[in-house]
Amino acid sequence: LMCYFNSTACRSHFTPGQYDRMNAGLALRQSHTAYSLDYPSTNVNAPSGVADNRVNASTVVLTWSDNATNEMGYFIERSTTSAISGFVPIGGVAPNVTTFTDTSAPDNAVYYYRVRPSNSTGNSSVCPINSPLPTITNLSTSTATATSVTATWTMTPATVPTEIRWRAIGTTAWSSATTTAGVATYAITGLNAGTTYEWQLRPNCTATPSYVSGSNFATSGTYCTAMTTTKAGDWNDPTVWSCNRVPTATDAVTIGHVVSVPVGITSNARKIRYGTWGQLSFGAGSTVRLRL
Repeated sequence: LMCYFNSTACRSHFTPGQYDRMNAGLALRQSHTAYSLDYPSTNVNAPSGVADNRVNASTVVLTWSDNATNEMGYFIERSTTSAISGFVPIGGVAPNVTTFTDTSAPDNAVYYYRVRPSNSTGNSSVCPINSPLPTITNLSTSTATATSVTATWTMTPATVPTEIRWRAIGTTAWSSATTTAGVATYAITGLNAGTTYEWQLRPNCTATPSYVSGSNFATSGTYCTAMTTTKAGDWNDPTVWSCNRVPTATDAVTIGHVVSVPVGITSNARKIRYGTWGQLSFGAGSTVRLRL
């Protein structure tokens, strides 16, 4: 090892600059085709929780969680194309380091970053820099079984990974899961039959992302698809419906009583049939969205 003073103090580790040079050298070797680098890579846990923060017009600071104990360092790669292609190495850091400063990222452009262990093919992608913050729309859930639902949403840009979390109404502990970039649906399983849950979603890529709340969903005691009214009442009252849950976008419902949609509420159904005495009334600003 290079050492310019007291050899016992520095002979067991490299400097940050040496790590940067070594990573640059390995990246250069990987770009050549005169030979192959086909020795099996070491299994290394990929980093997670990658976040970015623009400091000034040319500087972006990346941070992440180190989930490995056997990495030889981390490659930092950047793409101006997409979150899945076009990456080129821009630097490297030592093992256990969880931050990197990119000083060559001019403003007014979109960047994607990836952090990869230097002795593994594992990687982790982050949000685009300098583009508008990711937005979440069209949150909805549909009942799959008595103890599971499928949550769907629209994420813009679509290449952003998401974190979804849910909990039973009246409880404090959240369950959560993370989707990969580009996935906008998730099956929430292991729920309690006959329980109402609340759920939220957020981009899993920015330093301080905020959650967006979806509509609460109720699981049924017994899975039921024949959705008809059993009495007059509020659309969002599960006891109004034969399946003892609120209709979702996949349900064809039959209304045989007077049912009202609360003020300002957007409800869902696949289609609506009316019985002899069926009637649907709307509060101010309320709608029923049909997905034929």
